[in-house]
Amino acid sequence: MLWQRYTWRTLVVWAVTFAISFGVGALAAAAGMHEEVRSIPLSIGVGLLGEALVIAARARTAGVPFRR
Repeated sequence: MLWQRYTWRTLVVWAVTFAISFGVGALAAAAGMHEEVRSIPLSIGVGLLGEALVIAARARTAGVPFRR
């Protein structure tokens, strides 16, 4: 059975993602755009895609069947 676990690296990625998102918002505000220009749903989607790719790679390595 496969499961997802979070490690210290996950927390680092979350912190970096938050910092980038904050930076994009600050740059947008400085350029006269709305601060909401940063895409939180896109950020969440990229994170979920990364998690799914790791689980898929582990499933292939372990020979555990999974649905596509």
